[in-house]
Amino acid sequence: MDEPEVSEDTMESAGRIVEAMHIFSRASVRALELLGTVSAARQTIEKTMPFGKEALELENIDTVLDILSDSKLSKIFKDPAAMARGEYRKFAKNITDKSLASASSLVSAASLVFAHGVFDATLFDYCRVSALSVSSDWLELVKNRKVSIGEVEQATKHRTLLKSIDDYLAQLERESILKKADVLHQVIKPGNYQTTVREYAYSRDRLQLIDRARHDAVHRLQFREGFAEIDDTIDYLRKTVVYFMSLIHRRYGLKIDPNASGDGN
Repeated sequence: MDEPEVSEDTMESAGRIVEAMHIFSRASVRALELLGTVSAARQTIEKTMPFGKEALELENIDTVLDILSDSKLSKIFKDPAAMARGEYRKFAKNITDKSLASASSLVSAASLVFAHGVFDATLFDYCRVSALSVSSDWLELVKNRKVSIGEVEQATKHRTLLKSIDDYLAQLERESILKKADVLHQVIKPGNYQTTVREYAYSRDRLQLIDRARHDAVHRLQFREGFAEIDDTIDYLRKTVVYFMSLIHRRYGLKIDPNASGDGN
């Protein structure tokens, strides 16, 4: 009587492995592509920004001169006469310099937010890959979750575990990158694994600082001072993706299909 159920579970497990391989390839390729794109876009903008300085300064000069040409509106300045005699150039230059500095900080903040988003999505996909590959790795995390009697009566013990994992993942998707990273370490159990990623060491403290910087940039608009180490930060996130990539490969034997598309196709 149990044979059809066993066969069905076996087929389902095979399907889950195939899905895990697909998600692993797609998430890995997507992460490397997008983190590289974020870094390249930021550096391109930074290098070309000085070429727009002259045009921006001329626009600011025109704006100030328009104000000075209006006898009523010109009184907005503390000393309209001094501005008209030439101070307007210094004023326009100062505005331009501050605008470019703010623009640089804004680009860095946007780069951090995008890179963080890519990293967050990748960690979650790696959690899904782990759950699809060996669901028993997640038993310790979900064993105390409440399950209704109806679910137990209508499902095998294995399917109840899968349902509990799905529910846990639905909640985990909304958690921080720190929580996702912690969960991956908990289920994979790397032990004394030493990464081969060059010039890299996993640091939970550093991820916490990155997470906090992203939060402050988005929710507190604290990015005027910029991010002096934004390129290093993006590179660290990229190396951390490779670190978790290697943990997934080591634990589950999954490999990246180089022909996989990062957009999910």
